[in-house]
Amino acid sequence: MRRRTPPAATIGKGEQTMRIGILKTDSVLPELSQQFGDYPEMFSELLRGAEPSLEVSVWDMVARERPAKLDDCDGWLITGSRHSVYEDLPWIRDLESLIREIHESRRKLVAICFGHQLVAQVLGGRTGAASRGWTIGVQTMEPINIIGENGLFSAPRRVIHSHQDQVLELPPGARLLAGNEACPRGVFQIGEHILAIQGHPEFRPDYARALYTRRRKILGEENYSRAIDSLQGGDDAAAIANAMIDFLKKP
Repeated sequence: MRRRTPPAATIGKGEQTMRIGILKTDSVLPELSQQFGDYPEMFSELLRGAEPSLEVSVWDMVARERPAKLDDCDGWLITGSRHSVYEDLPWIRDLESLIREIHESRRKLVAICFGHQLVAQVLGGRTGAASRGWTIGVQTMEPINIIGENGLFSAPRRVIHSHQDQVLELPPGARLLAGNEACPRGVFQIGEHILAIQGHPEFRPDYARALYTRRRKILGEENYSRAIDSLQGGDDAAAIANAMIDFLKKP
């Protein structure tokens, strides 16, 4: 993986390599990271399954790293975070400004979980605590508006979730693509340049299981057991990765 600040190794070679900039908004718990890696590694593994030559660069937004130029990459990705988008933290304000710049320039952006919520909030929607509390486990996102020749999320997609906050109102101009009863605004798109997904396609079932087990007491036994059971049926991470890459490649 290549990190612009500071520099590190490169994934992918060749003049036609797609360059994705990961805007990192959290780190995997130290007791889990040795086995499962950090979030940029999870996303790299996920996306390289769909685009093997992908080149990835990382900016740690929490450490207040910021891309010097938006054209350093072909597209951008915001990770999930344990933080809430309405916390008054300097790095969140930095990221809000960057989202506005990406939106105004019509650069490609994929936003996951915390990123999904922050994009909605910054661009005129509303994010807050869900009345149902935690949404965890594999959730089936049902298609709502199919777009394009094949359509992003044109079929039900199973994706792992882990969040208490949700998007309560979509921003103006957003098109709802998929959702379910637990997460009604689970996937939305703005124009041809922003794709926002509440779930965690980068989570593998074994990581989700370990994470839920650490949070077992705060999740509650019934919620925890239901989530663990849901992991047995697998998910559609590979199909979602393909949709993400197709979106990022589309002019």
